[in-house]
Amino acid sequence: MSGFTEENNTELQNLGIVVREFSHAPTTARHFHLEAEDDNNAFMVGFPTIPDDSTGVAHILEHTALCGSKRYPVRDPFFMMLRRSLNTYMNAFTAPDMTAYPFATKNKKDFYNLLEVYLDATFFPLLDELDFLQEGWRYELKDSGAVPQILYQGVVFNEMKGAMSSPNSQLWQYLHSSLFPDTNYRFNSGGDPIEIPNLTYAQLKSFHQKHYSPANAVFLTYGDLPYEKHQEKFENLVLDEFNSAKEVAKIKFQASFDEPSQIDHFYYQSSLDGSSDFVLWAWVYGSVTDPIDVVEMNLVTDILIGHSGSPLQAYLESIKESKSPSELNGVDDSSRQLIFACGLEGVSANEKKIDTYENRIFEILRSLIENPPSRETLTATLDRLELDQSDLGAGNYPLGLQLFGRILPSTIYRDDPLNLFRLENIIGSLRSRLSDEIFFPNLIKKIFLNNKHWTRITMRASMDVNPERLIKEKLQSVTSSFSKLEKDKIKSESNLLEKRQNTKCNDNILPRLTLKDVPAGALLMEPSDLSEENIKAFDVLSNNIFRIKLAFPISNLNDQELKLLPIWCEFITQLGSETDGYRLVQQKRAAVGEFEVNCHFSSRADEGSNISGFITVSAKGLNRKIDEIVTVAATLIQTARFDENERLVDLLMQASNEYEHSVVQRGHYLAMLSSARHLNQSSGLEEMWSGCSFINDLKKIVYDDQKKMECDAVFEIFRSIKNKVLQSEPLIMSATDRQNLRNSVTTIKSFYRSLPSISSEILINEKSFEEPMSWVIESNVNFCAASYKAVLESDPDAAVYSVLGKYLQDEYLHSKIREKGGAYGSGASYSPSGESFKFFSYRDPRLSGTIQDFRESIKHFLGSKCNSKRLEESILGVIRNLDGSRRPVAEASRSFNCILNCKTDDSLKEFRENVLHTDFNRLKRVAENLVGQKPNISIISNKAHIEELRKNKFSFDKI
Repeated sequence: MSGFTEENNTELQNLGIVVREFSHAPTTARHFHLEAEDDNNAFMVGFPTIPDDSTGVAHILEHTALCGSKRYPVRDPFFMMLRRSLNTYMNAFTAPDMTAYPFATKNKKDFYNLLEVYLDATFFPLLDELDFLQEGWRYELKDSGAVPQILYQGVVFNEMKGAMSSPNSQLWQYLHSSLFPDTNYRFNSGGDPIEIPNLTYAQLKSFHQKHYSPANAVFLTYGDLPYEKHQEKFENLVLDEFNSAKEVAKIKFQASFDEPSQIDHFYYQSSLDGSSDFVLWAWVYGSVTDPIDVVEMNLVTDILIGHSGSPLQAYLESIKESKSPSELNGVDDSSRQLIFACGLEGVSANEKKIDTYENRIFEILRSLIENPPSRETLTATLDRLELDQSDLGAGNYPLGLQLFGRILPSTIYRDDPLNLFRLENIIGSLRSRLSDEIFFPNLIKKIFLNNKHWTRITMRASMDVNPERLIKEKLQSVTSSFSKLEKDKIKSESNLLEKRQNTKCNDNILPRLTLKDVPAGALLMEPSDLSEENIKAFDVLSNNIFRIKLAFPISNLNDQELKLLPIWCEFITQLGSETDGYRLVQQKRAAVGEFEVNCHFSSRADEGSNISGFITVSAKGLNRKIDEIVTVAATLIQTARFDENERLVDLLMQASNEYEHSVVQRGHYLAMLSSARHLNQSSGLEEMWSGCSFINDLKKIVYDDQKKMECDAVFEIFRSIKNKVLQSEPLIMSATDRQNLRNSVTTIKSFYRSLPSISSEILINEKSFEEPMSWVIESNVNFCAASYKAVLESDPDAAVYSVLGKYLQDEYLHSKIREKGGAYGSGASYSPSGESFKFFSYRDPRLSGTIQDFRESIKHFLGSKCNSKRLEESILGVIRNLDGSRRPVAEASRSFNCILNCKTDDSLKEFRENVLHTDFNRLKRVAENLVGQKPNISIISNKAHIEELRKNKFSFDKI
């Protein structure tokens, strides 16, 4: 007899789900099941995890809980299951006030395998002290001369050093501590690197006991598997072990301020340029689980800063003393109360100027009371909110997990989760109020002008707050008085940890899939019978969303045009059109849908061919606006104007600032591009368009007096690109439900009737690709990469290289670089577009040691015997990526991209079969090709490692 009682049962036709809500006696655990005709079943268990300090206890617990449990007492069950599964998603995450453990899979056996491991890991973890030392933090003795040096080490410690290297991550933390000073949101739940070493093992165990109970837990499931079976598992594996409910953790609201606050902080910069400061204004209004508050806040935000034609966004972009509006601008819903934020980055934080900016912001808010937006403008904004609410995405992220993301806060805070599935009802009710002249002014008054719960944060650059120095000073003050006994304990713990890391676990106790469980590969989606020669029309379930993509072949572009093509694509939607200036264009297009332009290139078919590529114009919007969407997309390039010099300067400065700040978040990717850039034309083009040299070139265009380009010169290149693109006819994708698809094809044919151009040829000057380069940035961790020449994607060995990457990662790199080295992540992979094989590390405290581990992984593999289980897991890993879950719209997009890139069901099947039939001898053969090459190295590091870069003879430059 089940202890679960059904409390509610609600059908949501627009989402194609039935939401069933259950409670369990006597534990009071809750279960929400989203019943759907979808075989990509998903699970999540979530807990409120409320920190009392910034030691990162919730984050370190998330890591340590996945390091072995009562039923599965192996050292690394999470990563072991990752390798022996066909999951479509598998992870865990810590938010400011909650921790969750999600997965999804299309395989029924896999679902219950993962469910058993996840349930045991969260409710009955071993929490071994050695795992705490590995994942959280520890002292480590480093031999560096006569006196061994004591260092801090640990995966989360290094992860957070990397995360908090970003100025915007620091500003985000200051934002929450400023707005919620009396709540737990003032603490860094991920962990402040200076505070993490204050956490004790006993505190970790106590935190788990307090927060990870059935009374606190919420179980979320989605898909076509029966909820009864889920609940049977919950009870047998977890709930039957608990006799009664524990006290439920409560997350407090911050009381409203009597007066606004003003906070000043500093962040570290190794050198100052006089315009590296940040200023942010932020207001608290409403609850993240109140649907009316959510829609009202998003409505106001879109009106204020939705695009460059919005009044507040236009002002922030116009400030010449600023490099760009703040990355944090917009709605922040990561805490219990909603936040609206707006600000600037790359300014000189002069108090007088900041006061001027603040006064102008309030003038704009007051002007919207006197002259509120027109009904047409408000209607367009509600249309965009409807689009966001209806759009279930076109990517690979499982739908079940996306829906969980909407309701998880409500379930944790014990509010009604169904409210956030019904935002379209709130949007509909607001439409009926748009004729009320005081509707919008009243929103401005209650969110901003009559609301004292707001703050102004100024964050100034300083050379005196180096976090590395502060950490070293703390370490020195703690360890300087260590006795021999305490140092011997460090050695002993290090030896015990290394012994544990080197011990082979009996992984047979974990459930697994084998190659026998791999289904047949799915065929590409076929375009519908509504298609034309130049239009691939896909009939898909789209929840009232229409998508179109126009693909123009790239051809005849010279070196300078190729170099500027990425910013041409990025800027063309943000410039004027015909006689309209950019602000008016932004307003008009925002009322229609969303538009973007991108450039792509394909892997070469054979050694004798050149690179081919496409410029794509993509758009999406509501089905009732199909005619308008097609019209804008079809004329976007043709009508673009290139004469707004002031706008171009602003866009260049904003883009330069944005890309520079993104380096810390994607350093491993940039290091891989840089390491491979001279191997072949494909790798060179990839780095030219997306790598560190692209960022540096962009900065030079903006700031370097010698290499600075005048606006007229840039626009002349832009016009040339436009003219060459328009010499071709596009191949077009249209995707929506059948009834609306017919209408879209008719409208498209009114613009394009000719056969599409298929000839594309990207010719590149090989001399423009330099040797690998390392880069110096503002970061407290390293990103290391090494690249080797491999083969074309059409070569049978391409599949073998893909399997080898998984094998090296799981057999050697994970243990050496993450567990022992302390990096947050590492791996190896085959790059089809770059015809290369690449190694990487992410948020890594080491440099030379990691590069040595890259080399040694190949040698270790060549000296080893076949591990048939590891080989099977590596093949499963590649198949998992090939067969990943895709929404119907994503399947249509994949099919269209394959048409562009001349890939067929046969070629995809051939690659997949080569993966499935990879054997150890084939792996050895391609590994021997790698070991005979000199690795091409790139490091993204900081000034503290310059001497080590020089010692290793790595060429480097500063971004």
